[in-house]
Amino acid sequence: MEGVLVIEFDDGEARLWARQMLTVPAGVKHRTRPAGKRSVNLTVEKKNAHTVFCDAPARG
Repeated sequence: MEGVLVIEFDDGEARLWARQMLTVPAGVKHRTRPAGKRSVNLTVEKKNAHTVFCDAPARG
């Protein structure tokens, strides 16, 4: 799509560019944010997925 999407985990982060994909397993704590001012991305979740809002993952 556009820009770079950062997905932060407790033990690191992943950076996704246009046309890249990452599957985050159910139950894995993560946070998404754009690497720059913005990113345009597509997120797919199960219909009744439960989102738990919490503090950002710890940075090492």
